[in-house]
Amino acid sequence: MAQALTSKGKKWEILNSIWILWTILTFGTLNYVSFFYIAYRVKQKKWTILGIVYSIPFILFMITSDTIDASHWLYDLILFIYFIAWIVSIFHAFRIRPEYLLRLEAYKAVEKKDIEQMRKSIANEYGQVNKGSYEEKANQMRDKKQESLSLSRESREEKLMTLIDVNTASESEISAIPHLGVIMAKKVISKREKIGSFLSVEHFGEQIGLKPHILERVRPHITVSEVERQKPDEQAGRIVDF
Repeated sequence: MAQALTSKGKKWEILNSIWILWTILTFGTLNYVSFFYIAYRVKQKKWTILGIVYSIPFILFMITSDTIDASHWLYDLILFIYFIAWIVSIFHAFRIRPEYLLRLEAYKAVEKKDIEQMRKSIANEYGQVNKGSYEEKANQMRDKKQESLSLSRESREEKLMTLIDVNTASESEISAIPHLGVIMAKKVISKREKIGSFLSVEHFGEQIGLKPHILERVRPHITVSEVERQKPDEQAGRIVDF
């Protein structure tokens, strides 16, 4: 199957080629109408001229049939010219069909653009907002809302990705770390006060008893700073008076 000549598709091209039937089915009596029709639709003078040319044999035939006897050689000559013009017009119509379809597609696109500009011009003249403007504003509001949601999502993700230093963070900050919670935060604070500070992420997980898979989930959210370890206060011995 042949490919479509235009972007409109084969169905559109077939529907806009029905004018060719005037050249085939009318036996030359209306073949010239086909060329007048396509010339009008795409504003082409050259096809208007063709319509005039193909109408001449028909006009001569009609005049001859009323004034000259059918047995006269001139009548046969004009009838022959009329028949040849009919056949040629059929082939000619099929030949110019691709150009006509391409011109029609381009003309319709320009015509549609002109109509849209005219609609906007009239709306501005009367100080009205057309339907297109409402749709445009609605689209803009929707885009802004989506942009706002996207920024909020990015902000939340950025907040979650802020690393918490387990050696300096407060209990509330530690409890906000995913997969830990309040109870584990209290344990972290208690353990930190006991050992002074954590040496690494692995050391942190080991000291508070995190399972390996939980530690891997916590790892992207924490950091362990290098701080001077504070040794637990030595138990004060009983003072003996001498």
